[in-house]
Amino acid sequence: MEERLSNKKLVQFSGYSSGYSGGYSSDKKLMLAPASSVSVYVPGATGGSAGSGGSDGHWRVYEEAGKALLELSGSDGSREALQLTAEGTKTFLNGRRWFVAGINE
Repeated sequence: MEERLSNKKLVQFSGYSSGYSGGYSSDKKLMLAPASSVSVYVPGATGGSAGSGGSDGHWRVYEEAGKALLELSGSDGSREALQLTAEGTKTFLNGRRWFVAGINE
């Protein structure tokens, strides 16, 4: 699973607008660098540097009780473990679908 996520951007969409410009609005973004660093972006962040609304930290994938977990550790000492599952090319964290793209996409 780690190879699937390394040097990738994970995006979770919160909704779809069919208005003038239309499209999906992103809710959260995870930038998973290959050296186990992560940048987390929340609503309003543009996806540039961590200074534009995100926070930096580290990530790792590990197994516990037969389940794959993605652990996010923030530079502020926060830690979160999310259950990581996959169905074909679909990726899920805690049961919610996340889209996986190249880190520069």
